[in-house]
Amino acid sequence: MKILSLAQSNTEILYALGAEDQVVANTKYCDHPPHAKDKPKVGGWLDVKDDLIREYHPDIILTSILVQDKIISRLELMGVEVVHIDPITLDDVYASIIRIGRLVEKDEEAQQIVDEMKQKLEDLRQKSLKLPRLKVYCEEWHNPSTVAGNWVPEIIQIAGGDPILINEGERSKEILQEQVIAENPDFVILSLTGIGALANVDEVKKREGWNVITAVQQNNVIAINDALLNRPSMRLVEGAQLLFDFFHQEKE
Repeated sequence: MKILSLAQSNTEILYALGAEDQVVANTKYCDHPPHAKDKPKVGGWLDVKDDLIREYHPDIILTSILVQDKIISRLELMGVEVVHIDPITLDDVYASIIRIGRLVEKDEEAQQIVDEMKQKLEDLRQKSLKLPRLKVYCEEWHNPSTVAGNWVPEIIQIAGGDPILINEGERSKEILQEQVIAENPDFVILSLTGIGALANVDEVKKREGWNVITAVQQNNVIAINDALLNRPSMRLVEGAQLLFDFFHQEKE
């Protein structure tokens, strides 16, 4: 089967399943594992080149997340089967891995990946239950400020935090600076899409009125690799561990 992956998370899952030989092309943003970058590229999230798609003759095109809804009808007009993966909760992420595994006849491998994810996250949850809870604001985008939703609130909870301004399974949404100030989080996590660890922490700390926030006063504003939280793949486990380490540091 020839698969065209139009999302980083789907590419990561396919490689983890051992189905990389079935991937004929992916996007310029597919960078993990590193050798996924060696696959031919057909564009980005939305600027997909139809002529390149035709060139690789995929049997299936894998899309992901709400924004790609807009291009699905166009792709289907090309006569190619489109499988759209759009998880919102952590359970949805597990289900998407199982679904992709079934698609490439890697059912056992997919179940093993999910079981390992669940076990590692549960182990982390149990550790965090013994430690103080912390209020956490996680920002997915900065202009306008957007609080990270979907599965991220649950990952924060597993790591020992209480997410503010959003609930598990709720889509990411725009918020006001005043709302963050009023909630007074202990930690601010910057998981800015496409910017990640390069986000300017000092600039964020200088936002108007933010000097009264506990996270700012205690220097708990942190920029992380957004791929570890924003991509619904196995690496959410790594993201959860990273948050746990940030939240609790030497408190274990």
